[in-house]
Amino acid sequence: MKRVMVVGQTGAGKTTLLKALGVWEGRVRKTEAVAYGPQCIDTPGEFFDIPMFFHVLIQASVKAAIILFLMDPLRPKHVVPNFSRALRAPVIGVVSKADAAAPEAIETAVQGLRESGVSEVYVVSSETGEGLAALSERIHELRQEKNGPTARGK
Repeated sequence: MKRVMVVGQTGAGKTTLLKALGVWEGRVRKTEAVAYGPQCIDTPGEFFDIPMFFHVLIQASVKAAIILFLMDPLRPKHVVPNFSRALRAPVIGVVSKADAAAPEAIETAVQGLRESGVSEVYVVSSETGEGLAALSERIHELRQEKNGPTARGK
């Protein structure tokens, strides 16, 4: 089974989101290297924060069925325009920490994701569960498409 991969700035809540979605086993802690689990790929925020490491994210994305591109509305970061198009799987934008951010900050984060080339964005909170059901359902739909007749016939 192909995995769900998370990409985003340091502290955006990537591992916490994987845990909340039920695809990460184990403790939530600082990710220091690309971590491959049976259902997911967790990436360090530094690999997104430092452009010199973008190639690692692009290479890891080959093993992903879906990529969740997280943006922290409490610390919005400028993103490279169309960055998400370099990744090798469908990319869903995720604004994390919705429970702690003002509506204006969430909108700024959504705009940043759109500038990166993401067309589909979900606003979630791993703490309160807000938006997780809809995101989980969409991930399930995309996984089903990947495992459909055309994927099996290859």
